[in-house]
Amino acid sequence: MLPDNIKWFIVHEHNNGKKPYQIVDEVFQKFNRLIYDSTVSRILEKYERTGNVENAWSGGRPELFTSGDKTKIVKEVRRKNTLTGVDVSRNPNLNVCDASTRTVQRLLLDRGLISSTNIPQSLNDKQKQARLNFCEEYSKKPDSFWQKALFSDESDIFPQKCGKARLRRHVGEEVDVDFGPMDKWDPRTNKAFGIISYNGVGPLVRYDGTIGSKTYTDLLQNNLLPNYNGLRGTRSRDSQRVYFHDQARAHTAKATQDWFKNSQVHGVFLPPRSPDINIIENCWSLLKDELFKKNKELKTKEDVWLAAQNIWYNKVDKLVPKLYGTIPMRLDKITESDGNRIKTSHS
Repeated sequence: MLPDNIKWFIVHEHNNGKKPYQIVDEVFQKFNRLIYDSTVSRILEKYERTGNVENAWSGGRPELFTSGDKTKIVKEVRRKNTLTGVDVSRNPNLNVCDASTRTVQRLLLDRGLISSTNIPQSLNDKQKQARLNFCEEYSKKPDSFWQKALFSDESDIFPQKCGKARLRRHVGEEVDVDFGPMDKWDPRTNKAFGIISYNGVGPLVRYDGTIGSKTYTDLLQNNLLPNYNGLRGTRSRDSQRVYFHDQARAHTAKATQDWFKNSQVHGVFLPPRSPDINIIENCWSLLKDELFKKNKELKTKEDVWLAAQNIWYNKVDKLVPKLYGTIPMRLDKITESDGNRIKTSHS
């Protein structure tokens, strides 16, 4: 039986003008679930007839929650949409019949509320235009250009799945939520700087404290320049490579820009709030997912760092060439969506 969250996704895609065969492809890409055109048509027919797509649960044990109980749970999750199924199941004021977490999660899915870490964030017109301008300039670049491009970023590395909080929302619903600081700082956290190229990962380097211009330029001097031929140009010859990074404060500082100028490195800023363009973000996501699988066996900060290096230079390294192949598609999708954020994945 097809889960209700996939059914609601089908309705959402249909309302956005997608054809059944296109929806089949979208469902496979997003949920890794193979369905057929006839399935899509049947779900849409039910939605047109009843205004609903939920599974009609029948037989078996009677429902634990009354209609009022369900309404109360849904209203509370809508009011505070960072609540998880576990949170609800542990709250006796909401879970009055001591239902299992799985039962609560099924209730929320039946009401079309999916749990997602991929939160579409609202962008203002200026940010969207900056993204469109970037796409217009770089979407026409040949493959040979991207094969010379480098991407870098900094990230806190710790054993949490993608390092993201989860959110309950309806399929296709755009939200902009401030989750605030993490409830508890993980003492195993390492601060890391990474670089990737078309051929795979570059150095993964630890640093301490808050990254500023001095720390950043030291990382570039010691890890960027020695590892990539064709990165530095001269007064008479442009560099062969292009170095892309985001607009973090340490990156835009005058001292950092002076370093780029003096080093003859062609640095390019990515548009603000554009992790969907910086493909190294998918590398961090995979790294954290893999660390999460080892969470219980990683006891110390050094355990996490050793495991992170092994994952970075092996599993992440194999992913990088595939990510480079997605760049033209990403730029096209952003253009098609009028500069809005798009969903990306490391899987």
